[in-house]
Amino acid sequence: MLAAAFYAFGASVPAKADWNDAGAATAAVNFDREGRVGGVLIVDFYKPVSAFRVGFGVGAGTFTRGEDADNRVFAPLAFSAAVYGGAGRVRGHAGFRLGVWGGADFDGLTGGLFGSVSAGLDIHLGGGLTLGLGADVWLFTARPSGAAFGPSLVLSWAPEANGPGEEGAP
Repeated sequence: MLAAAFYAFGASVPAKADWNDAGAATAAVNFDREGRVGGVLIVDFYKPVSAFRVGFGVGAGTFTRGEDADNRVFAPLAFSAAVYGGAGRVRGHAGFRLGVWGGADFDGLTGGLFGSVSAGLDIHLGGGLTLGLGADVWLFTARPSGAAFGPSLVLSWAPEANGPGEEGAP
């Protein structure tokens, strides 16, 4: 089903060099309720439509508690959407991801589904770039399932808007 969604999204994207892409690179530190600490780096590639962005994300992450039996590495692949808003130098963002993850832990290969939501404040740097500080919440299925939360640092990019209401304003 996820493959069909990626295919449908890819089939609707024109194969032109002026696609006006946007994206966000998120680095997060996550904590779960069982005492594990983790980190994740995920890059979302978006098609901007006004303040909304729709696309997909890929990344890598890890969770550890210092004991081999509690370590996990994982690679998420997701449908992602976000909204960026505000005027002036300080702006805001909110987004979500739904997808699959694969990885390994002490018991071998594992995988499952996940969802994440995020929100934060951004500083517009100019040239279509923003730097944001936010918070992420992740929900995982499979072994072990659960939730993780923590702060995130987000670098996002989008084409500069040429005027009010034009596509691409980060």
